[in-house]
Amino acid sequence: MREEHSAYNLVALILEKKTGLPFATAMDRLFFQPANLTASGVDDDSVTQAGGMAKGYEPEGTYGLKPARAIHWSAKTGNASVYTTAGDEARFVDALFSGHILSSASRRAVLDRSMRVGYGWFKSENKRFGETAYYMNGRAPGFASFVIHLPQAQTTVVVLSNIYSSATTTIGYDIAALSLGLSYRRFHVRVHPPSAAELKTCTGTFQFGPDFYQANAKLALTASVARNYGCAGRRANSQR
Repeated sequence: MREEHSAYNLVALILEKKTGLPFATAMDRLFFQPANLTASGVDDDSVTQAGGMAKGYEPEGTYGLKPARAIHWSAKTGNASVYTTAGDEARFVDALFSGHILSSASRRAVLDRSMRVGYGWFKSENKRFGETAYYMNGRAPGFASFVIHLPQAQTTVVVLSNIYSSATTTIGYDIAALSLGLSYRRFHVRVHPPSAAELKTCTGTFQFGPDFYQANAKLALTASVARNYGCAGRRANSQR
């Protein structure tokens, strides 16, 4: 089995054929209402409560943001066309793992750990948490998300963002670690300002790698900025 986004479009079409209903209506009647997910639905470009939805943004340059390119979410029917809240997503995960929304056979297929890629979840042993982690992340223009569920720890973390950035995954893992008393990367603020000699080691123009949320972005660090925010005392991947 491999992850194939277009397969979910096909599943949505099958659901429409079997029920005789549009996908959005079928999901509302068969799933969202019975599961009491009152803030969730399918965006088929006719959603009336759009005023209450978050607007999506994407990076512009190194610091800026701009409205994300508008797309027709109906083109992604069955594949990223659902809108929800962190609360509803957490309730969905709880209902799934507690066996309240699927038959036993379907639940076993979804949670099967014999393959890393499954029906809607990645599943793997996570050394950081000492157990099997069920997780998924994804992005679409203007938005990003991450969810992780740790069954033994009975912990679920949901991170939703209205910025097209992959930071949600790092944030989610660290929040899970923080909630369980595990180590995580702390943000350290320097109490004493750097000396003139230290400032010379960290000023310049720095370029991030292609995996940065704004690929290959450049950052100019001046002495005044370094003095206010501190510096690491060395330059890495810098251009003078």
